[in-house]
Amino acid sequence: MGNPINKSGKKLENYRESFLVRNNIPFKSGGTTTIDFEILTEPKIWLECTNQNGPGSAYEKLPNKVMKYIRKREITDTIYVERGVKVPNKDIMNNLKEIEEWKKVKIKVLSSKEVDDLLLNTKFVEPLERFLWVNM
Repeated sequence: MGNPINKSGKKLENYRESFLVRNNIPFKSGGTTTIDFEILTEPKIWLECTNQNGPGSAYEKLPNKVMKYIRKREITDTIYVERGVKVPNKDIMNNLKEIEEWKKVKIKVLSSKEVDDLLLNTKFVEPLERFLWVNM
């Protein structure tokens, strides 16, 4: 049996992916080794889904994950973190603030409703790949 905490995180990722597909929002999935979603806007929306609804360490790992994504993907604008019901504690938020100041990026921690609103009110860049197969 899988860890119920991991299932909670995967459930949020699955929700977000189905939301993006259902609303025809262009994105690339990050897989298991990088940020969850690269949403094709200008500038890009980098979205990490981190779901912690009770006790656990998902939020404690968040600053390290954000730093890894900044380095690996060379992110220089904004990283959005979609959270679960529970809000990250003050220490985690302070760590994220320090990363913002140090790496000159913005980190926004949002509820699922706030991410829905953000995505539904954003202009998207059509990826070139969508047009490559049209005339073939």
